[in-house]
Amino acid sequence: MEIVEKSSSYEEAVYKDGKIGEYLIRAEVEPLMISKNIQFKTPQGPLYAVRWVPKISWSKMGEKLDT
Repeated sequence: MEIVEKSSSYEEAVYKDGKIGEYLIRAEVEPLMISKNIQFKTPQGPLYAVRWVPKISWSKMGEKLDT
């Protein structure tokens, strides 16, 4: 099955430390692959499984994101 259109989900938080400063931390989940389960069906239609990968990035406040 091909993913035609996707959008990643993400959450961001600011981490503050007196010694190292402030950092913006971002956790993102990107869908990679979808498969249809042909053994089970729901009242709404077929059951799908989504494989995803987590991506973590951080940046010092005011700088470009590092990974």
